[in-house]
Amino acid sequence: MVIVAGLALAFYEQSKEHPNPVVMALAVIAFMLGIMKLSSKIPSKHNEDEHDETSDRG
Repeated sequence: MVIVAGLALAFYEQSKEHPNPVVMALAVIAFMLGIMKLSSKIPSKHNEDEHDETSDRG
């Protein structure tokens, strides 16, 4: 939801004749926070056991 709101705000502000840079920055921040929350829910590609074994081979 935050991602969509950030994108909508950015596109709306960009369509103006004189877009406000502060509003654009806030839209980008909202978008990035949404992406960060989304990516934290995606599990890691590597298993923790595999990661521990490769670090011990050193």
